[in-house]
Amino acid sequence: MSRLLRDDSGNATIVAAGIIAALASLCFVVAAVGGERLAAHQARLAADLSAAAGAHALAYGEDGCDEAGRVAALNHADLTTCRPEDTDIVLTARVDGEEASARAGPI
Repeated sequence: MSRLLRDDSGNATIVAAGIIAALASLCFVVAAVGGERLAAHQARLAADLSAAAGAHALAYGEDGCDEAGRVAALNHADLTTCRPEDTDIVLTARVDGEEASARAGPI
């Protein structure tokens, strides 16, 4: 029995498997957090661009929310809310479950 306890052959395989499992778990966590951050960034970008396009259209007498929706679709986003307030456009865009709000108006 004591000979079996002193024999360490195969330990490197177990340690290597443990290290590989830990590194794979770390890669999955980094990918999940990175994907969430990317979606939040895309939602902010889509909201800002859509609000600017909508405000531009509104300033020229067109329907700002229609234009904002078109620009949001081009950025793979959905407008969840859009409303004109005086000369401004206020909206919320959603990308992969992440939402961002923006407001834009004439300069």
